[in-house]
Amino acid sequence: MDFAKAHYGIALVLDEQEIGILAENYADKNGEEPDEVLENIMFGDPLNPSRQKDEPSIEIKEILNDNSYGGIEFYNWEKNEGSEEKEGCWAMFADRQLPGQNIFAQPPYRDMGCLITEFKNKLCRYLPDDFDYQSHIGFLVYCAIS
Repeated sequence: MDFAKAHYGIALVLDEQEIGILAENYADKNGEEPDEVLENIMFGDPLNPSRQKDEPSIEIKEILNDNSYGGIEFYNWEKNEGSEEKEGCWAMFADRQLPGQNIFAQPPYRDMGCLITEFKNKLCRYLPDDFDYQSHIGFLVYCAIS
C-alpha cells in the first residue's frame, strides 16, 4: 500500500462548478488568479483573505474518487434519504465534529441554523447570495487506499 487517506465528519460539500465559482469570486475580491486559488486549495493551503487572526481561514479539501476503497458517501440531512455516492467533490469540514470525547464539554451544534451560520460566516463573500447552504451540508465519509 503506497497511500491511504480518510476523512469523515460534518461538511459542506461543493461540486466542480461550485468550487470554480468560489475560486473566481475569491480571486476577484483578493486580487489573485482563479487558477492560483484552486492550486492553493488542492495543495491544502487554507485561504485567509485578510491574513488577520480574527478572520476565519477557509480550509477546503479536495476529495477524489480515483483508486478509492469504500468511495465517497455523503448523507444530507435535508434529503433524509440515506447516503449518496459522490464521484468527486470539495469539502469544508465544520469547526466542531461528532462524535468525540469532548461531546459533553462542548456540544457540537444546537441546530442546523448554527451550522449554516458557521459556513456562511466563512463563505458568504465567495458564493452566490442565493446559495442553498442547507442542501450542501451533511455527513461525509471518504476512504482511499492505493
